[in-house]
Parts: sequence; C-alpha cells; structure tokens
Amino acid sequence: MNKIKEWIKKQIKTFHGSYITIWGRPIRAENVFQKSHHAFEEKVGIVIQGGIWTENDFTLETVKLYKKHYPSACIILSTWKDTPECHLKPFVELGIELVLNEKPTPIPGNANLQIVSSYAGILRAKEMGCQYVCKSRTDQRMYATDVIPYLIRAVQMFPIKRKCEATGRIVVLNSNTFRNRLYDISDMWCFGYTDDILRYWSCSPDINWHISLPSNNCITESYVCTEYLYNIGHKVLCTEEDSLFCYTNYFIIVDSQSIDLYFVKRNKEYFNKSYKEYENEEFSFKDWLIMQED
Repeated sequence: MNKIKEWIKKQIKTFHGSYITIWGRPIRAENVFQKSHHAFEEKVGIVIQGGIWTENDFTLETVKLYKKHYPSACIILSTWKDTPECHLKPFVELGIELVLNEKPTPIPGNANLQIVSSYAGILRAKEMGCQYVCKSRTDQRMYATDVIPYLIRAVQMFPIKRKCEATGRIVVLNSNTFRNRLYDISDMWCFGYTDDILRYWSCSPDINWHISLPSNNCITESYVCTEYLYNIGHKVLCTEEDSLFCYTNYFIIVDSQSIDLYFVKRNKEYFNKSYKEYENEEFSFKDWLIMQED
C-alpha cells in the first residue's frame, strides 16, 4: 500500500510540479490508540449537531472516539425526530444524551437546520450544568487528543478586553473563516463558555438578510456572527476594519490542524489553501496572534 501511495505521489508531482502529501486516519475509534495526557475538572459538553452520518458509522464512531478521549465530558447528539430508530439505538446504548428536534423546512444552504439543531443541543448542555461547550457537526471529527484542556486554557489566557455582554471569547476555526469576507466566522465548529455559545446560536432560523453587507457576504456565517455581535452590544460598522477588529477581540481563531479535524464531506486536508493570489484568504491563528494588542 505504501509503495502504491509513493508511486501516485511521484506521478502527480512530475505532472503538476508540486509536492503531494497523503495522510490516512483510522475509520474506527478502536484503532486510535493515542491517549490524552491532561485532565480537566470543568464540566464540558460536546454537542454534535445535524443528521446522523451512517456511512462507515461515521457519527457513531466519532462519539466512541470522544468517549475514549474525554470520558468525563457530556456528549450530546442533537438530531432529528424523523431519524429511524435503528440509527438512534446505538447512541442510546452508548449512554449519551439525545436531543430530537422537529426538522424545519430546509432553506438554501440548510442554515435553519444548523441553527435549530445547534441551539437545542447547546441548551441541553446548559440544562446539564456544563460550564463550557464544544459545538461540532455529525459529519466532522476531531482526532487530536487533549483538545478540550487546550481550548479551556486558550479561553482563560485570552479574556475579552472590550466591555460587552459576552463572558469570554469564542474559539473558532481558521477553515472557512475568511479575511476578505465581512464577519465571515466559520460556523462549523466552536468552543467557549456555554452562555456565550448559546447566545451565538440564538439567532432566528427564519433568516432575514437585514444586515447591510455586500451581497456576496449575505451567507450563514456572516448572519450568525453579526447577530451575535449585535447581541453582545457591538455596533456592526460593515467595514473590513471592523470585521477584523471583531475577529481579534471577540474570538480566538485556531488552525483546524491543531484539533486534527476531518470533514467527511471534504476529503482533503485543506479547504481553501493556495499558493496563488486569490480573493478568499483564510484568517489563521498566525494572523490572529499577530494582531493581538499588548
């Protein structure tokens, strides 16, 4: 198998003049043998939202991996009431918390589905007394160990310095967080104090694009982010300067490689990486750290 990989890489390299890397991740949780080294005392909820991904038991194996890495965490699957019982039963047997939601009529981009299932799962985490919440998706998986203590430490080390209604910063990923799109914070994954994450996803699923952004910015990410900014008392100016100000003052942007994120819908290591000049440049942890004030 390794010889085949090397042959493929050599052929592609010769054809395109590029270095090619290939990396495999175990499909089953039982084949991930690394263990976490750092414990945490805080009560943390891991909310996995969306429809269950059944191919290779992806969502189920994700839950198994999280139970292995974070046995003290409250794992919550927020999915749909119309999910077949046979798909729900394995999760019940694992003893995790299930939240079954009425599925709204999907809209373009399925933004309302994400808002409904995210909010319901986070609300359950709050009801369970979780101090922190990590919100993820049923089609994504964090393979890295020690992600939870890493995120808790990040939130504690970088408190919000601006007066607002938020308890702390929200940690988000660089993947799909773009520098040149206003308030385009990635909505796939986030971590923070439970009240802040609940507030972030408290926007209405009946999306009304009333925010004064350029038409190419009227997307789910910008909608969710700007609604949150309004809710914590920030005046949204709809400028690139204000957008970057919000990135660096209300959020912590980490690279997806630090949590070893795998997205089953995008079977590639980097979502938007390029070595050419292009419009949609992702905003990385490096960018975020450089822009931090003393």
